[in-house]
Amino acid sequence: NDRFGHDIGDDLLLAITDRIRGILRQPDRVYRLGGDEFTILLQDAGQDSAHRLAERILAALQQPFDIRQAGIDFVTLSIGIAVFPDHALTPESLIKAADSAMYQAKHQRNHVSLYQPEPLLP
Repeated sequence: NDRFGHDIGDDLLLAITDRIRGILRQPDRVYRLGGDEFTILLQDAGQDSAHRLAERILAALQQPFDIRQAGIDFVTLSIGIAVFPDHALTPESLIKAADSAMYQAKHQRNHVSLYQPEPLLP
């Protein structure tokens, strides 16, 4: 938004959504939570398949975007993975677990992180 303006920023978010949708299986869904954060719900997927999908998304979004003749080649992302019922039992707690994993992934660019629960204190 700072470099190209809000219109191009909005179009970039739509282009990102389209690329993600092109990678997903038919029953899977992508949702924009707000700003530049997305949630992807995978049906009947475990940690391994979620991680493989995350790697495909990373590769797809590292390819340049051409938005209104503006070449955008600096998209970086952080992906957090949480799996039901391993990491949470409710939709709200699953989103929180994925969000926690995403913040762990932010320590590096273009990284995927699987949710790791906080150790219990004695």
